[in-house]
Amino acid sequence: MLRLRQDNVHILGNGHLVSRCSDYIIYSVEAEKIDRVVAQFGPSTKLGAIVGGQTSCKTPEIAAFEKHLPADVEIVSCHSLHGPGVNPKGQPLVWRLPNTWFTTMILTVAQVLIKHRASQKSLDLVEKILSCLQSKHVYLTAQAHDRITADTQAVTHAAFLRSDTLRM
Repeated sequence: MLRLRQDNVHILGNGHLVSRCSDYIIYSVEAEKIDRVVAQFGPSTKLGAIVGGQTSCKTPEIAAFEKHLPADVEIVSCHSLHGPGVNPKGQPLVWRLPNTWFTTMILTVAQVLIKHRASQKSLDLVEKILSCLQSKHVYLTAQAHDRITADTQAVTHAAFLRSDTLRM
C-alpha cells in the first residue's frame, strides 16, 4: 500500500471516484483510446467540472467529450508539445477559441490549450493552473491545431525521407 506523508492527498479507488470529486480533469490517454476511456469515466464527472484531454489529435477528443460528458461540464483541453528536456518557459501556449481560425501559425515547442465548451472563468482557471509552465499563450481552434500538427508531422516525415535518400 502506498503511504503518503501529506494529510491532504488521498488515493482514490478508481476513475469514477476521481471524476465525481475533481474540479479539473485531464484525460492523458492515447488518441485511439480517448473515446473508450471518456465513455467509461466521463458520465461520472462532477457537476460544473472542467475537463480536458492531452491527445495530439483534437477532433476525436472533442467528439468524445461532446458524446460522453454531461452537458453541465466545461471543456478546456490541452496538448503538451514540450519535449523531454525542453524548458517550457517563454514557449507558446496554444488555446482554441470557438469559431476562430488562425491557420498561419508555425508551432515548434508549445503547450496547446483548447477552449471548446467553457466560460471565460473556466478558461482563466485552467490558464492559472498551467501558468507554472511559464509558457506564452496562443489561441487556435481544434481544427487548426489538428491541421498544424498534421502539417508538422508531414514536413518532419518528408525531411527524414529526404535525408535518408541523400545517404544512399
